[in-house]
Amino acid sequence: MSRLFNVEVFNQSIGGVSSGAPSYFSGTEFNARLGSAEKLKAQIIVDSIASASASVSVTFEYNNAVQDNTWATGTTASVAVAAVADLPKSGFMTLSAPADLAAYGRFRVAANQNVTVRIIVCGWSS
Repeated sequence: MSRLFNVEVFNQSIGGVSSGAPSYFSGTEFNARLGSAEKLKAQIIVDSIASASASVSVTFEYNNAVQDNTWATGTTASVAVAAVADLPKSGFMTLSAPADLAAYGRFRVAANQNVTVRIIVCGWSS
């Protein structure tokens, strides 16, 4: 497999709450690029947290249509940070066709408190 791209698709400080956390999404400018690869390897990096015991949840969503209301839920990964001294903390998720990928893709990010998160993705194709 040859590498198609290596790109940062998310870099934000986001707000979070212990229950019913709001969702944040990777930029729409990356949706077609994320769908163009046969395999994706995403690194989730938590750079800062408001206080101890932060948890960040990242879900990959995909679809074959441009409409924003037709997304299907794919693989989810979490990164837990016990203390500020553990920063930066990272985790990985692997996505591959046909189970997790379609023409378009995006990442949905949520946290249980205020955090700064980056997602860097490497895409491959045959």
